[in-house]
Amino acid sequence: MSVRFARARGTSAAGRSSVGRRAVRCCADLTVVVGSRAGRAPRVSDPPAPPARAAASTIEERTGGGKGVRGERDRERGGRGGPSLGRVTDDFRKPVLFGSSAFESFQGGDDPAQISRVAHETANALINRVREAPDEQIVQRLVAFTDEHGIDAIAELWSRSAPRSLPGSLWRLYLLRALIRQDPEQTSFTFTRGTDLLRTIDPVVAGAETPTGPKEVTDLADRILRGVFTGDFAVALDRAAAFCRIMAQGWASLADDAEVLDPQRGSELTTRAARFEEYAGDLAGSARLWRGGSLE
Repeated sequence: MSVRFARARGTSAAGRSSVGRRAVRCCADLTVVVGSRAGRAPRVSDPPAPPARAAASTIEERTGGGKGVRGERDRERGGRGGPSLGRVTDDFRKPVLFGSSAFESFQGGDDPAQISRVAHETANALINRVREAPDEQIVQRLVAFTDEHGIDAIAELWSRSAPRSLPGSLWRLYLLRALIRQDPEQTSFTFTRGTDLLRTIDPVVAGAETPTGPKEVTDLADRILRGVFTGDFAVALDRAAAFCRIMAQGWASLADDAEVLDPQRGSELTTRAARFEEYAGDLAGSARLWRGGSLE
């Protein structure tokens, strides 16, 4: 699946019920990676199954059997039992009236408050427990977590969090790494273009080796994410923000080049540059909050 540089899209009403289960699996996978020292990751309870009686009541009320509205109407007309499927179709004129119990059979999405709580608890547990006693093998497995489980696993757990929050920051760091590994050649080219144009210390803050090729930019992504677990978290966020500003400058320059021959392509690259600039602001803001002890 191609990684998109955007927040995970909201799921449909039919698919929302599976979000909790995917978040549970992601928590379990992170727990396995961290090991027994980290204890159990917070769990998202599976959505409850619809009550069997409520579903049966809905069917009865829709078809006119039992105590439903149409059943009462038929008995008033002559004491007849529940109508056949043909009679339901022929006689139907108005929307079916639902009883209060019928709504219990409709299963909604996960509670947003619960999703937010689990996102923050898992992010804090992961950061605090790993940073207390970093183990090289565990850190390496966490850095490469999306290589095995995919970016979707992290997205379901953290992507809907506020941009300037701990889970929101972790989501952006993992997403940046996935984007780099998805196309290291294009990333290194754009990064080099941005570095050549910028007259700031961002290339120094980002810390990429020069000349910056596909291998160097891939290693940079791993070092930034590794710093989340073994170094100063605020420094890791600042390095990621500097990387995003360089990429934004590079994409903006490429957009100007494309605008002459392909305006639509130029518009797409301009949008991409704006997204990187937005991510840079979010990551830099999170770094300031972390230093102030208020990043949650």
